[in-house]
Amino acid sequence: MLVLKDKTTYGFDLKLEKQAKGHTSFTLTPSNLLIRLAVAPLRVVFDTSARTVARYEGRVPPMESVAGKLKDLDARVVYTPVSATYR
Repeated sequence: MLVLKDKTTYGFDLKLEKQAKGHTSFTLTPSNLLIRLAVAPLRVVFDTSARTVARYEGRVPPMESVAGKLKDLDARVVYTPVSATYR
């Protein structure tokens, strides 16, 4: 994962979480212990039959303004496909 404000990248461990009801989900956990303490695991859910991302939960690039300062933002993003296929 690229972190623009730090101008660096961080490694993540990928783990299949489950496959149920037409969805496949996996988690991405920071490889570095110190980063793991600061950043919760990221979760991605795919629509298995459509082969598209359905939902993402975790740290997102936009930051939140709190008391005039930018803070990291964790969010739940739900994707709605607008195209029948993706190249």
